[in-house]
Amino acid sequence: MKINRFSASAIHLALSLLVFLSFIAVLYFIWIPGDLFFMDGGWQGVKLVAMVDLVLGPLLTLLLFKRGKPSLVFDMSVIASIQVAALLYGVYTTYNQRVVALVYADARFGTVTLSEYRSASETLRAKGIEPQPLSNFGDKLPVHVYTEPFDRESYGVYLESIFNDFPEIRERNDQYLSLDESAELLRVAQMTQESLEERDLLKTVEKLLVKNGRKLADVELYPLKARYESGLAVVDPRSAKIVEILRHESLDSEKLSTTSTVVSEDSTQ
Repeated sequence: MKINRFSASAIHLALSLLVFLSFIAVLYFIWIPGDLFFMDGGWQGVKLVAMVDLVLGPLLTLLLFKRGKPSLVFDMSVIASIQVAALLYGVYTTYNQRVVALVYADARFGTVTLSEYRSASETLRAKGIEPQPLSNFGDKLPVHVYTEPFDRESYGVYLESIFNDFPEIRERNDQYLSLDESAELLRVAQMTQESLEERDLLKTVEKLLVKNGRKLADVELYPLKARYESGLAVVDPRSAKIVEILRHESLDSEKLSTTSTVVSEDSTQ
């Protein structure tokens, strides 16, 4: 078969599409699983790699391929090298931005990326504090962890630490606790049926739960703030694990806001 620049570009696009779909599968099922893929950077990573893998390489082939051209092998080698280098950069960047922990802090769950975890760990070591390895909280990422709420005194200490360049509470992995050992402390902060009704979210949340065969009475719900969207973390009280994340346009951060993590003096007695 005689190959012209159009067929060469089509072959290049088909091979690039195969690599691209493999990358999406790794992102969606391993690095940034489930709805976190859309809420915390997976989709943004896909768009970055798509521009390189599905557009740049095939387009350059379309422009430069000419059968019998003396420099054809060199041209195709340069295109492949550019594409591979750009693709590896995109994969590396996305890998470092994958979610490694879901942390309950500041009255909601938040995400911590691999780069944030590494940066916070370096900062803690520089200040003489040994960070905790994520493996302490499970073999599968992202781990689900808890940080204790503030009272008036500890909040002042926390603010002082921020002014002294310590990581924010979401990244303070030296203070992480597992959800199972903090289940009772966490439970008092869950979103109740009444709080969902007050925010006009009850029907929406019940419909989202039913889709996956769950009932509101059997789970606990907590606000979750990712980098690009907000939602609800669904915790199974029996396993003390996040079993699902509810994602919907109505679940914005303002509607899901709860009381401050600063505990009154009366509540600590």
